[in-house]
Amino acid sequence: MLLAKDVAAIEAAFITVLEHIPGTKNQKQAYFITRGIRVPRTNYESMWEALTERLNHGGAGSAVFDYLRAHLPSRLKELLQQTRQGRIVSLHASDPAIVRDLFFQKGNLRRVGELFLEDLKSREIATTHG
Repeated sequence: MLLAKDVAAIEAAFITVLEHIPGTKNQKQAYFITRGIRVPRTNYESMWEALTERLNHGGAGSAVFDYLRAHLPSRLKELLQQTRQGRIVSLHASDPAIVRDLFFQKGNLRRVGELFLEDLKSREIATTHG
């Protein structure tokens, strides 16, 4: 689980990530409802507020990352694999907005990208040792 202090500090980044994950507001709302979390589809700030009210900041961040993992664009997956291997990442102008949400233009991870990569690693460890 993500720490609330890490998530709260970059709350706006999580809202932007939620907005740019592939899928419509209706699809995102349906995803969270299947997990027992009712979120409005009026706007992404309201979705985030509903998630934080129900799950606190750390849980809300984890829920957004769960949705991102379930809808991970192939280009983002490729870039994250390169980053994990210590390779230099080059971004393209045609990259989806979610890539820019997680990476700076120079190819380094933003804080929300670092948290996502840490979350991916911790889940892999949990499933191999669980």
